[in-house]
Amino acid sequence: MFHIAILGTNEISQFIKKVIDGPYKKMMEKHGLEPIRTAAFLRTFDVADDMVDGIPAISIKQFLSFYKMGIIQAVIFPREIYRHVNWFLTDMLKAGVDLEDIYITDRLHDGDYNADNVVSFMKPYTSSPYLPYLEFHVADHCNLNCAACEHYSGLVHEEKFPVYSQFEKEFLKLKSFISDIGVIRILGGEPLLNKEITKYFDLTRRTYPDASINLVTNALLLRNMPDEFYKSMHVNNIVINISYYPPMEAQMEKIESFLASKGVRWEKTPLIETFTVKQTLVKQSDAQKQYFNCLQAHCHNFYEGKLAACFLPFMTKYFNKEFNKQLPEDGAIDLFEEGLTLEQIKIRLLTAFERCCYCTSPKEISWQQIHNPSVIEDWVRD
Repeated sequence: MFHIAILGTNEISQFIKKVIDGPYKKMMEKHGLEPIRTAAFLRTFDVADDMVDGIPAISIKQFLSFYKMGIIQAVIFPREIYRHVNWFLTDMLKAGVDLEDIYITDRLHDGDYNADNVVSFMKPYTSSPYLPYLEFHVADHCNLNCAACEHYSGLVHEEKFPVYSQFEKEFLKLKSFISDIGVIRILGGEPLLNKEITKYFDLTRRTYPDASINLVTNALLLRNMPDEFYKSMHVNNIVINISYYPPMEAQMEKIESFLASKGVRWEKTPLIETFTVKQTLVKQSDAQKQYFNCLQAHCHNFYEGKLAACFLPFMTKYFNKEFNKQLPEDGAIDLFEEGLTLEQIKIRLLTAFERCCYCTSPKEISWQQIHNPSVIEDWVRD
C-alpha cells in the first residue's frame, strides 16, 4: 500500500482525499498498480485539529519523521492550496524530501470523477505544467525611488518598457511550457508608467484565464489613469495591490475613495516604514543554502523570454552598471533554448545559481528614498 499525505486540511484537501481514496484508487486497481491510501493531512496555518475527516492532521515535522521512516511515501499538493503556501516545496526539499515524492493535482472542476477520467488527476511536480506564482515587469523604472529597492528601479535612469509585440511572442512561448499559473503579478518599477498597460492585462487574461491577476503599484498615478484602464481591469478581473509607502499617507484616503467610485477591487499593504537589505558584496559559500532560506526563491520572474526563480538575474545589471561591479547576472532559463523540456525548467527553478551567493540574511532599515546621486550604501547591507 502506497501511503500519502495531503497538504492542507480545509474542504479542498478533504475533497482531494475523497477523489484519491475513491475513483483514483479504483483507477490504480484497474491498471494493476500499487494501491494508494491517504494517511494524513499536512497542516499549514489553517487549523490546529489533530483529526480531520477521520485521519490525523500532522505538522511538517511529524510528516518528515513519518517520511524518513517510510510510513508515508509521498505528499500531494492540491493546486488551489499550493498557490498560497508555495514555500512548502522548498521547505520539504531543504528537509530531505525527494522531489520525485512530491505530486500536484490538477485544478478541481465541476462534474463527476471516475476511474476512467481521473487518470491525469495528479502528476509529479516536475511533470506538472503549473506554477503557483509568476511576476513580470511592464516598466523597469519608477516614479518613487526607494533606497534598497530589490528591483533596483531607482537605478534605471531612462524609460525601460518591454516591446509589446516581442513580449507577446515570448509570453506565448512560456504558455507552451507552463499552461496554468496560480497568481500572476504585473509590476515594475512602476507599471502605471506604461501607456500600453491594458494590452498586458488583455494578453495575461487571455493566456491564463484561470489565474488570479494582480497589478502592483505605489498608487501615485491611479487617479490619472484613463477610463479605458479601469474598464480593462473590470473586463480582465484584475485586483490592484497597493504598496503603501510614507509619501502616500496624505493622499491614500482620497485614492481609496476614488477607487471605490470606479468599482474596482484593491488591496493595500500596511504602511511600509522599513525595508530589508540582504545583498552583500562578499560571496557566501553555500548557494543552495542561501536559495533554500530565501523567501524570494518562489518569486518566479519572466523577463525578455527568460524565466528565473527571482528577479535578480534580470535586474542586477542596473546595480553593476551604476557602481561598476561584476555581480553575477546568471540564473535565467532561456525559454527558446533548443531541446528545453518542462522537467528541466521545473528542476532548474529549484536549483541555486551563482547570484544566490551574494544574498545573505536580511537586515532591516528604515524606508527612505535614495541619495542623489545614489551611494552603494543604499543597496548593500554591509
